[in-house]
Amino acid sequence: MRSTSTDFTTQHEYTGEQASVSIATYHSDKPFDMEGCQSSYLLQLCFLPANGFSHACFTERWSRKRYARFGTVSMLPPDEPAHCVASFSRQRSVRCTLEPGAVQAWVGDEPDWPGCPLEKLLDIRSPRVRQLMLNLGEELQNPGFGGEQMLEMMTGQLVLEVSRYLGGLREEKIRGGLSPRNCRLIEERVAGEPRPPSLQELAELCNLSVRQVSRAFRASKGLSLGEYITEWRIAHARRLLAAGDSVKSVAFDVGFSAPSNFSAAFQRETGESPRQYRARVMQRGR
Repeated sequence: MRSTSTDFTTQHEYTGEQASVSIATYHSDKPFDMEGCQSSYLLQLCFLPANGFSHACFTERWSRKRYARFGTVSMLPPDEPAHCVASFSRQRSVRCTLEPGAVQAWVGDEPDWPGCPLEKLLDIRSPRVRQLMLNLGEELQNPGFGGEQMLEMMTGQLVLEVSRYLGGLREEKIRGGLSPRNCRLIEERVAGEPRPPSLQELAELCNLSVRQVSRAFRASKGLSLGEYITEWRIAHARRLLAAGDSVKSVAFDVGFSAPSNFSAAFQRETGESPRQYRARVMQRGR
């Protein structure tokens, strides 16, 4: 990730075959601004309360207008671009990076973390996860006998605990919202044809009233049906533009009646025009 106006210092650090852990201090006299993605899972426990705001937007999945707040414990998944902003002047944290391959080895298969609402990754409210992060920080600062082996064992336990916690969140969403079948029907309809569906069409598809399907979908996904449809169309447009498709063809492929309408909507949601986005992504891939 790239950052601006921030000094970063690492006091204690351990690097193992599967994970690395550090205690880091940030000093900044200007707002913190970081955008990009990393190749590993990044877990963080903040010791100091933020004296301002601290938010993030998953830029490839969300509108640029949508930000969620960081909690005391947070996680950024790998290869998931995010824009992180904060107004703190000082922060101290325990940071743990986990290699995707190591995660798969620990749990037998890679957890379906993107299946959980991404805002829940930014605020992990689990006393057990928090305690494990505190224990990692304590072991780093005051290592005991077999310190490296202990850190390796603790990071493995941390991955399992986070996976268990997020799995529980997904179950809560299912119980409080749409059934998996109805979620799948809506997702398939949105992805299946360019024309965006009406609320009435989706309600009939799920055999529910418009009010019921709207409320249940928000409970399941954390956003409205309209927001979901817009985010899906923009995300699909990004993929097509990154593949080199023309703005005109992408506009029709994602259901806009005219390229100008598509360009205006894309600019509004992402902060850049379709042509600017395509040029930037294709330049990055060279």
